[in-house]
Amino acid sequence: IREVSGLFNRSNKARVKNGRQAITISVKDGYKPETIILQKGISADITFNRKNPSGCLSQVKMKDFAVLEDLPLNEKHTVTIQPNREGTYEFSCGMEMYKGKIVVK
Repeated sequence: IREVSGLFNRSNKARVKNGRQAITISVKDGYKPETIILQKGISADITFNRKNPSGCLSQVKMKDFAVLEDLPLNEKHTVTIQPNREGTYEFSCGMEMYKGKIVVK
């Protein structure tokens, strides 16, 4: 029961500390969490932790934030964005087969 209840306590909302917000996304069979929630107007550090050797997941693309970056295998890689407008934005692998969402509130 303890393990199951722990799953419900996981949050897809970025933590805010010292004027910045941060969240980690696991990259394995897609993105976990698939949807993240950021606060408008606060710099966001999104750390991708890629565990899947697939070439498709070796990049992350965020068109609305002009991001296209390589994700090294078995290493954490942080992308910083400025979520200045409310809305829902997409991120994806380089080939746009795996997708996730960024919700800015």
